[in-house]
This record gives sequence, structure tokens and C-alpha cells, in this order.
Amino acid sequence: MVVKRLMAGQAAKPHGFMSRFVGRAMSKSNLESNKWMVSQMDLNDGDDVLEIGFGPGTAIQEILEITKNGHVAGIDISRSMVDQATSLNEKAFTEGRLDLRMGEATSMPWPSNRFEKALAVNIIYLWPILDPVLNEIKRVLKPNGTLALYLAPVEKMDALGFSELDLFTIHTQEEVERACKDAGFAKIEWTSAQIDEGTGVCVTAWK
Repeated sequence: MVVKRLMAGQAAKPHGFMSRFVGRAMSKSNLESNKWMVSQMDLNDGDDVLEIGFGPGTAIQEILEITKNGHVAGIDISRSMVDQATSLNEKAFTEGRLDLRMGEATSMPWPSNRFEKALAVNIIYLWPILDPVLNEIKRVLKPNGTLALYLAPVEKMDALGFSELDLFTIHTQEEVERACKDAGFAKIEWTSAQIDEGTGVCVTAWK
């Protein structure tokens, strides 16, 4: 149990010398879900996009390739992930197309109505209470902006042992949809796919 908790702690917030290995593992384990979620976002060339909990920056890399005339920003609680994602996407950072910050999703440094699209993959389980985060994401989205939330297969969370730990909160699709409605999103839809050793769900909400 101690080892499992240490592993879960690194997954929740990579830090220290282990963060290099955690970042590589995340890049591999989230590859399929990141690709699928980016494909669900209906991105346009000039979109300004926000990713919450971007980890090593692999989804950001794909988003940057599509939004060549847009701007990509992200927030993550791990300094190590900010550094890794910036290094992976150094060209875009140098060009001023990328803005990555360390911080909490409940208090983001960007002005209201800033982004067309927002994305969060495998991070919702670190939000025990959804309302404050969803309210803040809605604030920074432009009118008619969209949020895409990924819910990993429950069986995968169970296999990792994360469902048993108080570091994570397993939200159901129904709970997420209800929280989006309570936050004031005007329209909510969902789709699913066989992905990551089970059925992954994308909940999309429109401001």
C-alpha cells in the first residue's frame, strides 16, 4: 500500500528526480487518450486553446500542430511537468505561441473570455469538488467556447489501484454532466470509445 501510494502521489503531482520517468510513462500511457481527445475538439487553425493538467505536454504538441495561427496555454500543479512540456514544445514557446503556468485550476491567471477551446485529460480525478474548477474554466472560455473532459475507463483506474486511494475521486459520467450543468454550461454532450484498456468517455460542454 505504501508503494502504491507513492506511485499515485507521483501520478497526481510528479516531483523530484522521479518526475522524469513519470513524464515518460505518462507520454506512453496517455498517448491513445490524448490523440482521441484532441480529435474530439474540432480545432481550427486560429483557435486559442487551454489545457488543464497538461503533464509532459504531448497533447499540447498535437494541438500546436493544428492551431498554427492560434495560441496554446496550459496550467499544471507540477513544476516538473511545466519544465518538461516547455522543453518538448520549445519552438512554440520561443515563438510566443505557448504559455505554460504552474498553478491551480481553481484560480487561473488568464482574463475572462480568453479561449475558444479547453481540454482536460485524466485530471478530473484530482478535483474532489468539480464546481470551483468548472466555474473557473467557464470564466476563461469565450462565449460559445467548448470544454472537453476525459473520463478514463473505471477498470483502468481499478487496475492501477487508484480507485482505492483518497488522492483520487472517481466521478461518474452522470456526475460530470450534472456539474457542468450546475456551472452554467449551455449544452452538454458525451461520446465514448474503446481506448486505454476499456471504454473512455469524452464529455463536451459548451459555454
